[in-house]
Amino acid sequence: MQDKDGKGLYANNLEVLIPQAEQLKACDTSSITFGNQRISPEDKSKIVWDGTSKVMRVSLPAKKDHGQVVPDFDMVLTLNELNR
Repeated sequence: MQDKDGKGLYANNLEVLIPQAEQLKACDTSSITFGNQRISPEDKSKIVWDGTSKVMRVSLPAKKDHGQVVPDFDMVLTLNELNR
C-alpha cells in the first residue's frame, strides 16, 4: 500500500493506516468486517497489517442487520450452489 505521495506504508494498525492509504480512499472504511463480525472503531487500533500482505477488496452480497450493512454469507453459499 502507498500513501498519497506514493511512499510505501509499513506495518501498523488499521486506525493509523486507513486515513493514509490511498488504495482505501474509495472504500467505505466504516463497514469493515472480518468474517461475519463488523469491526468497531475501537477495534481498528487492535488489528495490525503486517506491511507485506496484499490488501484486497472483495464484493460480497450484503444485507441489513440491526440497521447495519453486513456481508450475507448465507447468500454466498446459495450463489455457490447455483453456480455448480
